[in-house]
Amino acid sequence: MNLSPSWLCRLSTFALISLVFAPPASADPGWNLIRQADGVDLWGRSFEGSPFWEYRAETLISQSPDFVWAWILEIRNLPRWMAYVTSARNQTIVFQAPWPFTPEVLEFHFLSAGSAEDYKHLELRGLPAQDNPREQPVVVSFTGELVLKPQSGGTFVQFRLHTELSPRIPPWLANGSLGELPFHSLRQLRDVLAP
Repeated sequence: MNLSPSWLCRLSTFALISLVFAPPASADPGWNLIRQADGVDLWGRSFEGSPFWEYRAETLISQSPDFVWAWILEIRNLPRWMAYVTSARNQTIVFQAPWPFTPEVLEFHFLSAGSAEDYKHLELRGLPAQDNPREQPVVVSFTGELVLKPQSGGTFVQFRLHTELSPRIPPWLANGSLGELPFHSLRQLRDVLAP
């Protein structure tokens, strides 16, 4: 098949445009951008083995990674930045979110913390506490992670969270609001740590 120079030029232009606008091959698959507001991006995707979605919020904080890291690890600071947390003592948090979650008392654990020159990583886990006021808690568990990376102008922060709820809660009802926790948490963290 013989292609004229004009067809080769069109084909080359199409290939170049496709390469420029294609998503990066190394991107974490399945994430859908849900919202961009107040300096926070919120992403969501299905979570294997659960009808409840996993969410990821991202923002830039105008402080050094070491400063943000030390501040986050202080459990007494938790109610100041994590959305819907009204109190935190030892490893117990009171979680006061909109219906159907209110009120929940969770045992909150920093499972592991890792630090390297170019990033900091913290795994989170929450389970219903022994003194939870609900006989049948709505929140069965939550797992998440915070990742901090130095970036020009401060610290890039990513907060991933999956919340497993009671089977009594329909996923179509919950999935629309579960992303609010990481979104509002990073917005509050950015506002509290603003210079």
